[in-house]
Amino acid sequence: MLLISRHLVDHNVNPIPLTWQRSFQLYQYYAPDSLPEFNSYKSQSISADLEQLFKRIIGLIPNICALYDHLPLILDFINGKTNQVPHCIEFPGRVKAIYYLLGDYYFKERDFARCIKYFQLDICINPLRVDSWAGLALSYAAQLENSLNYCEKLKNESDFFDKAKSAQMCFRRALELDPENLVLWIECGSFEYLVHSFCSRLLKYESENFSMEKFELLESEKESYLDSSGNSLEHAIKLYEIDSSNEPDERWLQYYILGKIAEKKRKEPSEYLQYYVTINLLL
Repeated sequence: MLLISRHLVDHNVNPIPLTWQRSFQLYQYYAPDSLPEFNSYKSQSISADLEQLFKRIIGLIPNICALYDHLPLILDFINGKTNQVPHCIEFPGRVKAIYYLLGDYYFKERDFARCIKYFQLDICINPLRVDSWAGLALSYAAQLENSLNYCEKLKNESDFFDKAKSAQMCFRRALELDPENLVLWIECGSFEYLVHSFCSRLLKYESENFSMEKFELLESEKESYLDSSGNSLEHAIKLYEIDSSNEPDERWLQYYILGKIAEKKRKEPSEYLQYYVTINLLL
């Protein structure tokens, strides 16, 4: 038998239907006062109950907002088909962060396929939001890293490199908006080194199956990602040294990668050995 509190009385009244206009009040009541950041704790993201409510709300968004009409322009920029930075569209200010909050929720749940969708939609509305660009970059990077870690067989290497380019584009856009973000420089440099290593592996073990054109393309990509990785990590170290409030953390890994890069570029032993000496001082 279902027990009902004696203080509650069922009046058999139909609930008020949720409409687009009424959803503003619900959103403003339940949305967090400050938005979580891409690297904030999971506890600062919305709850599973709010995720369900916010999904109901976005189901009410009128067609006049034209989000999905604008999305192809965002995708063209992310995929490197245009250099034109996307502009924002008209959207009700009271619920302007709803797609970001959903994207952040799925990102912290490591549901990268879904969070990518919501971050892209948020960028339609808020193209200057660093955390959406950062979330996109890290989500693409995580998908690629998972494919390599779980030894998933790639149907086509070009799919891997297309997604890698998208990740790199999103990292660069986030860093254009926030050029002093130490965490993003480190993540970007580490990701670029990962892609370089993938290129090296392909060239080492499968080059006999490649055409000359594909071989030259992979060589070019390998060197390009190696250079980018070195530049990103050097920039991170400079930022670290400028900000005296930073505590010693994982800098040894940055120096290790820079040492490997110097070796691969056949620099003088004194140069890459200095990186390894620095590691010893940090550990």
